[in-house]
Amino acid sequence: MRSFNHTPFQSTGYWVQPGDVLVVSYYATGAAPSRVPEIWIHSIDDDTWNYDSDQKVKLATGSTTITATKTGAVYVSVFNDPTGGEMNVEIVSGGRVMPRFVLGQHSAADWTQMLATYGNAPYAELVGKRTMLTATLAKAKKHVDDPVALLQLWDRVVDLEDEQYGIRPGNAWPHNPTPHRFHFVELSPYTGWMYSWQYRMASASDDGAIGAVLNAGKLATDGWGPWHELGHQYQMSTMTWADQTEVTVNLSSAYVQRALGQPSRYETQGTWTKTFAYLAQPGRDFAAQSDLFVRATMFWQLDLAFGRDFYAKLGTNYRNMPAAQRPATDAARKQTFVIETSRVASYDLSGFFERWGIPVDAATKSTLSAMGLQPLSAPIWDNRDSNIRYKFY
Repeated sequence: MRSFNHTPFQSTGYWVQPGDVLVVSYYATGAAPSRVPEIWIHSIDDDTWNYDSDQKVKLATGSTTITATKTGAVYVSVFNDPTGGEMNVEIVSGGRVMPRFVLGQHSAADWTQMLATYGNAPYAELVGKRTMLTATLAKAKKHVDDPVALLQLWDRVVDLEDEQYGIRPGNAWPHNPTPHRFHFVELSPYTGWMYSWQYRMASASDDGAIGAVLNAGKLATDGWGPWHELGHQYQMSTMTWADQTEVTVNLSSAYVQRALGQPSRYETQGTWTKTFAYLAQPGRDFAAQSDLFVRATMFWQLDLAFGRDFYAKLGTNYRNMPAAQRPATDAARKQTFVIETSRVASYDLSGFFERWGIPVDAATKSTLSAMGLQPLSAPIWDNRDSNIRYKFY
């Protein structure tokens, strides 16, 4: 139910120029893969949906020779279902080495040496357990302060966002973590700030943007943007109605910010003051509220009132929802959200949503009544990060 596929890329640490000849060896054990692996020669400034400008070559068992037609990093792209065996791809010859730091294999001193030795490469890459970061060599040199700390922190951020939505190692599918990494790339031509899309999250080359991706200190204390873009990779269409894509994504940033011991953005930037001013109005229309962060605090109040595992339970319920029961329209998504959040809370939350200016229709109220839920008498809409007055956990 997510919008984007994870990257299929497995890092090789090589790059090529036009005319370079790669010799690639591929062997597999177990069942034949549903789709053979491919070599993709990828320029990191490609911002098409499926990396349409990449040179893509399917690998035959044994040896494959590839003549590069463009400058780019060399990746093994893997799309197959599990085979019960192993797939081994080796760049036998022809690749140019770029700085490539692998968590658990290299030290900070190794990274410094790589940057000096392979200073003619266009890119540098850092590979963690859950993440992969690719940037121009110049920005990697400028911003990566501690490659070990950086990748450990990124892996923790991914684990936290998994945790928020009930995705944990050892869980049965679809509640288990993806085996693929999340990929954050520097997109040199991009004139915006950051975005999240198919296969990747991308940052502009502006130092304020890419610095928060590549610098461990900034990611820990000023990483709302990168945490936010990762959050887009977790959003589920069934619980995201119109104009909420840039709203509910902030649940992830807020969750990570709290877990890292940072003060809430909603507190430090005055969002709660705006929230309570809106809630004090005699007539409220959630859909007409233009401040995305004010809207975000409604969703966050459910976490504050019902616990940090609230969205883990909710996400699990949504993933378990039979396809025929999944809401297909915006109106249905709103009403389903009222029902499913009430189910997780064990309280009838219709009053909470009405207070926020989201109408609850008669059919939903009938469903809630039949569920035998407790009435919600506490005004949980008064909760804020610094003063959680009403807790149910």
